[in-house]
Amino acid sequence: MKKKINFKTMLLLIAFAPLIVVGLLMAVINIISTAATMEELTYNKLHTAAEGLRKYYQYELEAGNEMPYEHDYVDLYKGEGVELTLFEGDTRFMTSALNAQGERNEGTKMDQGIWGKVKNGETYYGDKVVVGGSEYYVCYIPVYDIDGSVWGAAWAGAPEKMVTSEINSMVLRTFITMIIAVVIFGVIIFIVEKRILDSIDSINSELKLMSENDFSGNDEVKSNISEISAIGEEVTGVRGVLNSTLSSAQDSVRGINNDMSNAAEGVSTVNAVVSDVSNAVDELTKSTLSLAESVQSVSEAMGTVDERILNIRNETENAKRTSDDMSSEMNNTINELNLLIKNNENTQDIIGKIVSGIKDSADAVEKIREAATLIENISSQTNLLSLNASIEAARAGEAGRGFAVVASEIGSLAAQSADSSKNIKDVVGAILSITEENTKLADSVSTVSSEESRSLRNVESSFHAVADGVNRTAGAIQNINSHVMEVDSAKQIVLEDVSNLSAISEENAASCEETNASMEEVSATLGTISNSIEDTSGLVKELTVMMDQFRLRKS
Repeated sequence: MKKKINFKTMLLLIAFAPLIVVGLLMAVINIISTAATMEELTYNKLHTAAEGLRKYYQYELEAGNEMPYEHDYVDLYKGEGVELTLFEGDTRFMTSALNAQGERNEGTKMDQGIWGKVKNGETYYGDKVVVGGSEYYVCYIPVYDIDGSVWGAAWAGAPEKMVTSEINSMVLRTFITMIIAVVIFGVIIFIVEKRILDSIDSINSELKLMSENDFSGNDEVKSNISEISAIGEEVTGVRGVLNSTLSSAQDSVRGINNDMSNAAEGVSTVNAVVSDVSNAVDELTKSTLSLAESVQSVSEAMGTVDERILNIRNETENAKRTSDDMSSEMNNTINELNLLIKNNENTQDIIGKIVSGIKDSADAVEKIREAATLIENISSQTNLLSLNASIEAARAGEAGRGFAVVASEIGSLAAQSADSSKNIKDVVGAILSITEENTKLADSVSTVSSEESRSLRNVESSFHAVADGVNRTAGAIQNINSHVMEVDSAKQIVLEDVSNLSAISEENAASCEETNASMEEVSATLGTISNSIEDTSGLVKELTVMMDQFRLRKS
């Protein structure tokens, strides 16, 4: 695996390498420019001094006077490091320059190559010209006689070692200035790098905690750099939104779990009631069969009619009471189911808010990605501007040196911004991945809740069907009771109505069989509901385990 460079090393390389290269390049350019400028200034100074000497003695020649032998003027600039010589022909007539013995170097000859040019009226500039054993920068200006011929020359010279010493001093000052600048910018870069790394480390710590499902932190990510501070605020905001959303989800899951427990208890209660109804219907069936047998034997044993009628009345009254109790329990059960359905609808609303919150978080993270892309574009443009500024500064030479340093720093900051925007986009990608996983979990919860709602609706429909069956049974029992009362009040016509009573007994037996069948269907439906509740409870427990993996901050 290829070894990666850490951000600190990269920042130092990006900052110091260009700074040192540019500093050395500018130092070399400055040295070359300074040397050329020093030479130009030296030649200008020598030309001014030689021109002054020429004009001073040109007057004597034009006046036709004899050339005075004096040294006041030729010694005039000696204190400034400039030697003057007045040549008569190619021979030194008066001079301030000394030979190796410390005497005025008068009577010596000018270089014949130089004299040939001066004699032709040319002004001559040169360096490394040896005078009295020392090398000089020199300027020769022709001096003309009254007839216009070249009488001699005015000479000004500066010792080359003095000019070289000034150039070396300038070079030394340049290198010292460069070293000081590197140290100053190095300190600034170190401070900036430390602040950037501290802020990035804080953001990384927060993101690592969130990747470990820990949203319980309450610290804010702060930075003096506005872009990193904005990222820190977004990370803190995302952590808060996820903490709030997941806390609500956990509460909702616990509520669903409790509702499932209540529903299971309600189904158990209804199942017990149905069992009681079934037993009562069995008793009613037995009574109906007994009634049929009694009707068959009425003609044979009228003496026992009163006793039989009394038994029938007692049985029907018990059945009526049982039917009324069962109807009341059914109403209570239906009310509990309605409440459970309402709670389920509230749960679905909460789950919808969770999904919306997660999607809002995803939208916020997407805005961060867009901001990172914008930063990357701006850094690219800034880098191009920095390059153009560096080129213009190089063209400006010495005057643009400071601006070139600024342009280099701008380029460095642009590169840092580009790297930072890439890191931000990587972090945003990881956050989006987590958000997508949370969205899938929330969608799964919503699907389970919808299935639960449909099951509850089916339970409600089944209980309404049971209530209808109970009402029909109560009606049948009421009919039986009415007939028994008629039998009791019309014993004299019992024999006439025996056939009718037999038919009624058969009808009651059929009704009891239908009621038994209805009770079996209700029992089967309750079994289905119970299985659905167990499945839903299993899903809710799995969801509870998943939600408990998140460490959240308690409000």
